[in-house]
Amino acid sequence: MGSLKVWDDTGAEISVPAGKQCSVLAALLLRPEQVVGFDTLVAALWGDRPPASARSGLATYVSRLRTVLGSGTASRVRYEGRGYLFAPEPGDEIDHVRAAELEGRARIAAEEGRWSAVGEAAAVALGMWRGEALADLESDVLRAEFLPYLEELRLRLEQLRIDAHLARGEFDAILPALRALSGSHPLNEPFHERNFLALYGAGRHADAQEWYRQVRIRLREELGTEPSPLLRRFYHQTLRGVDAADLVEELLGPRRPHRLGDNVSGTLGTPGTSGTPGTSGTPAASAASASAVSPAATSAAAVPEPAHPLLPPLEHQLPSAPRRFVGRVAELARLTEAMAGNHPPELPGLTLLVGMAGIGKTALALTWAHRSAAAFPDGRLYLDLKGFSERGAPVSADEAVRILLDCLGVPDHLLPATAAGRIALYRAVIADKRVLILLDNVRHADQVRPLLPPAGPAQLLATSRNALASLVTIDFARTVALQPLSALESRELLNLRLGPERTAGREDAVAAIAEHCAHLPLALVVAAGRAWVRPDIPLDDLAAQLGEAGGNLGALDGGDAAVSVRTVLSWSYCQLSVCAARLYRLLALHPGPDIAVPAAASLAALPPVEAHAALVELVAMNMASVDGRGRYHRHNLLEAFAAERLAAEEDVAEREAAYDRLVDHYLRTLVTVNMLHATTGLPTPEDLAPMPPGTLTTPVEDSFGGIAWFDAEREVLAALLLDLAAAGRDAEVWQLACARSIGLGRNARWDEDVTAARLALEAARRLGDRVAEAHVHRMFGRDLPRLGDPEAGMHHLDLALRLYEEAGHAPGAAETKRTMANVRFLQGDIAATLPLLRDFLDHVEATGELHAQAQGLNSLGWSYAHLGRLPEALACCRRALHLKLATGRHEHIGVLWDSLGYIHHRLGDYDESVSCYRRAIDACLSEGDDNQVALAAMRLGDVLHDLGDHCGARLSWRDALNAFEELRRPEAELVRQRLAAIPRQRAGSA
Repeated sequence: MGSLKVWDDTGAEISVPAGKQCSVLAALLLRPEQVVGFDTLVAALWGDRPPASARSGLATYVSRLRTVLGSGTASRVRYEGRGYLFAPEPGDEIDHVRAAELEGRARIAAEEGRWSAVGEAAAVALGMWRGEALADLESDVLRAEFLPYLEELRLRLEQLRIDAHLARGEFDAILPALRALSGSHPLNEPFHERNFLALYGAGRHADAQEWYRQVRIRLREELGTEPSPLLRRFYHQTLRGVDAADLVEELLGPRRPHRLGDNVSGTLGTPGTSGTPGTSGTPAASAASASAVSPAATSAAAVPEPAHPLLPPLEHQLPSAPRRFVGRVAELARLTEAMAGNHPPELPGLTLLVGMAGIGKTALALTWAHRSAAAFPDGRLYLDLKGFSERGAPVSADEAVRILLDCLGVPDHLLPATAAGRIALYRAVIADKRVLILLDNVRHADQVRPLLPPAGPAQLLATSRNALASLVTIDFARTVALQPLSALESRELLNLRLGPERTAGREDAVAAIAEHCAHLPLALVVAAGRAWVRPDIPLDDLAAQLGEAGGNLGALDGGDAAVSVRTVLSWSYCQLSVCAARLYRLLALHPGPDIAVPAAASLAALPPVEAHAALVELVAMNMASVDGRGRYHRHNLLEAFAAERLAAEEDVAEREAAYDRLVDHYLRTLVTVNMLHATTGLPTPEDLAPMPPGTLTTPVEDSFGGIAWFDAEREVLAALLLDLAAAGRDAEVWQLACARSIGLGRNARWDEDVTAARLALEAARRLGDRVAEAHVHRMFGRDLPRLGDPEAGMHHLDLALRLYEEAGHAPGAAETKRTMANVRFLQGDIAATLPLLRDFLDHVEATGELHAQAQGLNSLGWSYAHLGRLPEALACCRRALHLKLATGRHEHIGVLWDSLGYIHHRLGDYDESVSCYRRAIDACLSEGDDNQVALAAMRLGDVLHDLGDHCGARLSWRDALNAFEELRRPEAELVRQRLAAIPRQRAGSA
């Protein structure tokens, strides 16, 4: 609270350079013990215009900051997978946290009438301000976010200190401060009330009357209001000569008698404490200030520590509330009654919201959940179980539990190994929490039953098209059945969507449209979308068109209401432009769950600009929606209707051509991404069938863009692989599976990759394609050792090598030998890696592949190092780095620096080793290679330990341990053993 300053245990100041290092530290101190994400930190440093190298730049600033802080203090700044964390150690003081704690204690003391304690705590907290908060920060983002909170905290503390003086009758002592505060905050009425009382209590009755007159004039002129009712009452009571002590009691209220003496005591962080970080008095995101860890805080030593730490509340993770929700008053009331806990206390809280497709279950559930926030102060979570998606399997109970535990803040490394263990942990986490779990689109009871909360305050609300009768009979679920809207509600919805000026005087047309829509919200929204984009057509004509459109249409999924849904969709579909209508029906070929513009352009053989315009038209007609990533979605009913239109209007040849373009789009883009990461990309573009006319690929400029594309399309690629397998398109099955393998490996999804490999192997064998079969065996050979079965992996690699050699496929044989070398190394047979790696290098040197040569030389150097042949190892890895730099590509360069760090350590060149490891960590952080970051941090700790820098070693090993635990890697145990063996020394404090 002032300039950012840091002191160590001895009281010596640590000089943190101004600029971005200072901003990084402030951003972490503002949210102590919270992981601050990369995007948040980048925004704090560069605002809304970050450079392309922002991620690597951030890693550099963090590394420099740790160096500045020194080995003891730097241990608080930790890498946590998705960002960085400032983790205070016992005895650390952070001014803004301490000030908020003191405010909480002062309020508790005020409730108990211990005013001396109130004044002491408030004075200590106010003494922490050393000028304007965040005075030396260049980050406008941090200042905009946290300055308002800091100022509010200071003013609340000032008011508490003033109240303490008033309660003790010390009127003269506070008049100067009150005059200054009232002058600087002329519209703050609590200060005016207190200044009036202080003047009156000090015997300055005429001054008090004049003060009231001035305040009244100012408020009238600036706000057009009168003074507060309390101040007006004080004014009239003083005219009658009421005693000042009586007015003070009226202001401060009756207090509980003290129980522990007139000093500061009690605990902090009770729910509802205004202004305390992490409580309901202020948003958690604003519950900090850019103060520092300060020795001034030690003046509060007389104030006891809180009995328990403050824990941030669970985030509320609901999607946005529907913006134009109307009606459903009775249904909302029935939901409230069902969810009010009127069930036997020994049973879990379970409510079902059921009804046909398009009837508005999700909108109603989300509206109720948003309006019922007060009933669930511990959190509201949402999960779509995808029980009725046109393609793809519903979300399993185990996958749902994993997602919910992640939402509840449970890190991956704490998840039990078994599904039953994860369910038990989930129930334990929510056992005593007043939390709402909203499960949308449930297909069957088995998706819900494992997610039932234990008996207690937690509640589960599930939506479904099915009745889920077993949950009612066995689990005592309460059911709210949803029916179509009433005529009045339908009219209200159309009035809201179209505007009263459009519907005024057209009540009959509005009623007819609602009737044709069977009063279904989905149908009404689509109809309104059509009317909105054609304001030139009278509603009477639109109603007539809608009635005519339904004359020769059959049922969509049974029932009169469903017929009307189809009628409305048909009616709106007929009004689309030719381009948008064609794209709409062709989207039925897409496996989902969403699509980006380049894929849509390929599907319809359109230029991207035209494809985007068609998608925008669909969104305008409420026949699609778009999310914040620019990806387009459709309701299940819209997908079903598109499939019907596709079958009716497109011949087989056009459907097949469109699907070919879609498959080729994903496959070619994926192969490009794969080749940016693989040493030898297999399959290659030459392995693919000729590109169909009209196909586009997504431009991918570098490996980082490739990672982003793969992550965005991962679910689509998984669904596409199943589609291709079902369609018997064996060539694309093995090609897609092999090209997808590297991306899954980066995300440690080895099980998923092995499942895909099984499909691909069957496809390759049906084709009789020996090279394709070899590719798939190499997938198994890479994955199975990661899953703990290196012998099975080597068996598949032997098969792959034999098949490659029989086919004369030199790139595949070379890459297989490199993979064999990796497995032999894991098995401890390091000498066996040398001939394999030399064969690989012979091949890539002949082809001139510099990137592959660099990776091969690095692997060879790594083996030499572990065989004790250090000069040869150093020569290989230096050559690898030189070749890598010559390529101009920086992906995977951190691995090369890591190898050099290891070799220099073995050679006894500790300073050079430390330098290499730090470069490795920075490079891998910028690449997002969390596993390699952890390995380099572990080895850096080894070097620092050998240098005698035990604090630095502990810091580095802790970083490694956190990363390994996040990745659930077995190396975590090795790091724990290192930490257990290091001599314990008290780290310096920040």
